[in-house]
Amino acid sequence: MLARTFRGVPLLSIVLCCCLLLLGASACASRVEPIYNVVNHPVSSAAQRLPLQEIGHVIATAAADYHWSVVRSGPGQLRATYERGSHEAVIAISYSKSAYSINLVSSEDLKQHDGEIHRKYNEWIHNLERAIEERLDAAAVALK
Repeated sequence: MLARTFRGVPLLSIVLCCCLLLLGASACASRVEPIYNVVNHPVSSAAQRLPLQEIGHVIATAAADYHWSVVRSGPGQLRATYERGSHEAVIAISYSKSAYSINLVSSEDLKQHDGEIHRKYNEWIHNLERAIEERLDAAAVALK
């Protein structure tokens, strides 16, 4: 059986090339996603017994363990910067005895546009959120 062609090019080759182009375009598009902000993540009831200053210290330590540079920016407020190669993210962390929030302040080379950002940023924030939760719980257990 003869293979079908279009202007001398096998149709199977044309179809495969189109599929590869579509896959490549979708892979590029999926590198960005909506910005993930942590909004009023509850502090466990056990960790709420910690002094506010200790909660701030635990949050700053968790961030530093994940290579964020942290500075206190006021009572219940931290500002953290993460740099990796040409990528940079600056976040504001607010905290109280009952909850904490993490919000993007600015970014560099992370494709931030119209409420979207490179998916790596969101991974960094999810990792930080988990680390904060784990360390607050560990500090609460140590308090007993």
